[in-house]
Amino acid sequence: MKSKTDLNAAILSAFGAFQFLAAWYLLLFYAQPGHQSIWTEAWDIAISTLSSENPNSWFFISMLVSIAISVTCILLFLVTNFGAWIMTLVAIHSIVAFFIYDIGTTIVFAMPLIMLPYYFSDRLKSA
Repeated sequence: MKSKTDLNAAILSAFGAFQFLAAWYLLLFYAQPGHQSIWTEAWDIAISTLSSENPNSWFFISMLVSIAISVTCILLFLVTNFGAWIMTLVAIHSIVAFFIYDIGTTIVFAMPLIMLPYYFSDRLKSA
């Protein structure tokens, strides 16, 4: 069974993924013209959003990368015992997010770092 520290860090990592998944859901499934099926419209919006003709496509691609990093951190927290090393990935992701997104988004991505002292105390207890 995983420790409470790993479980809490995974839950805090989920907030970062959920905030961008919600943004993508709103982008793809709301305010559609309604001439075609909902899935066709969503596919067309996704293609136009991520196309190279869109000058802001880098932002939407960075959102997808942030979702992937957050989900990877969740899975690593729940499956492996390398919590302190995963915190390094969270810290790097938070630093990069500071330069791309606003401060609120950065704080949400950095929330798992709250658990960092618990990882060090767990290591001291086991040593």
